[in-house]
Amino acid sequence: MEVQDLVEEDIAKALPLPETADWHFDFMAPYAGGGDVVCGSVNYQSLERKYVGSQRFYAIVYRHKISLSQLQDPPSVDVSGQEAVKFHLLCDRT
Repeated sequence: MEVQDLVEEDIAKALPLPETADWHFDFMAPYAGGGDVVCGSVNYQSLERKYVGSQRFYAIVYRHKISLSQLQDPPSVDVSGQEAVKFHLLCDRT
C-alpha cells in the first residue's frame, strides 16, 4: 500500500463523509523521531453535504504504519494555539 493511501485511510476515519474527500499532498520528509512526516490538506463534505474548505493534516509514517495523524481544528477550537504550533513545526516549509 502506498504512503498516500495509508494516510488517506487513517485520516478518513475522522471525516463525516470520507467518500467526498479531495486530497492534496504537499510533501513527505524525514521525521526526527523516525519515519517520515506527510503534510497536506483535504476538503470534504460535512453531514449537511457542504464542503468545509481545505483543512490541513499531517501524519507520521513509520514502517508503513501511521503512528500519529492529525486533522487541524479550526482556530476557534484550538484556543491554546498548541496545535497551530505543531502544524507550523512539522508542515510549514520556508
